[in-house]
Amino acid sequence: MTAEERRLSSDNAPLTRGDFKILMVEHEAKEEKSQLDQLKTFMSAFPGGDPLKHCEFHQAKIDAAQAEKRFWEIAQGKALEKGIEGIFGVLKIVFLLAVTTVAFKFGLKIPLFFGD
Repeated sequence: MTAEERRLSSDNAPLTRGDFKILMVEHEAKEEKSQLDQLKTFMSAFPGGDPLKHCEFHQAKIDAAQAEKRFWEIAQGKALEKGIEGIFGVLKIVFLLAVTTVAFKFGLKIPLFFGD
C-alpha cells in the first residue's frame, strides 16, 4: 500500500516523515513523466525532432524572401530606366509601320535598306 492510499484510507492516521517522503518521490516521478511527455509532444513539432532543421527552414524562407525583394527592386529600377526608352522604341516601330502602310497604299516607292 502506497503512502497516499494509506492516507486516503484513514484520514485520522498521522502522516509520518517516511510517508511524506514516499509521497514526494511519487509526486516527483509523476512530474518528471509529465514533463517528458510534454517535451516529446513539443519536439514532435520539428522535422525529425530536430529544432535546427526547423530553424534552417525558416532561415531559408527569410533568405528567399529577401532575394525576391531584391530581384523586384532591381527589376523595377531597370524597367523604369528602360521604360521610356522602350516606349519610344515601340512608338518608332509603330510609326515606321504606319508610314510604310500609307506609302504602299498610295503606291509610293520607299527605299529599302536591304534591296529593291
